[in-house]
Amino acid sequence: MAAPISKVGLAAVAAGGAVAYTLASASFYTISSGSKAVVLANDEGAKPTIVDEGMHFKSPFSSGLVITEYSLRPALHSLNVATKSVDDQDVKVQVEVLCQLDDEKLLGIYNMRLTPEGIAGNVIPRGITAATSEIVSESTAAQLEDAGNKTFRGPAFVKKKVCEHASQLLENFGVNVVDCKVQSIKCMTSGGSNKPKPL
Repeated sequence: MAAPISKVGLAAVAAGGAVAYTLASASFYTISSGSKAVVLANDEGAKPTIVDEGMHFKSPFSSGLVITEYSLRPALHSLNVATKSVDDQDVKVQVEVLCQLDDEKLLGIYNMRLTPEGIAGNVIPRGITAATSEIVSESTAAQLEDAGNKTFRGPAFVKKKVCEHASQLLENFGVNVVDCKVQSIKCMTSGGSNKPKPL
């Protein structure tokens, strides 16, 4: 007949199990479902890598990891951009851009100050605003309000160029533009209707 395990023995087994669990947990990290992450070791000369969702092994020789998750799903950015036309009239443009981070490009620019969060919350809105302002500033308010204007300064052309320019600017920051729409252009002219011009 086996000897009964004492309370001290049970406590030792429990303590040993807790230590083993803690050590095992410290050797792995998990990336949420539907996400990827940029992982950078806190070691001199370390380079960032992209890892997929799920559980990953953490090297015991690393001094620590900086893990920044980002969603695989495209994110919609809707902005109301206040800018000016070439004749110095106030113009408001409603732009919607569907963006997705690009793994390969992201690795090329990643650092502690330019993270996926920073790109989504700062770089993308600034890029859309800059692209919209630059293109709109090439047209007069009258040209922007004339829906029948098919020239390179008309609203249809402006819509196309805003999206093209936004795509070019954001590509430099590891962002792919999946879709882009200029929902309306509103020129705040004294003699105009001041109604949004849908495109």
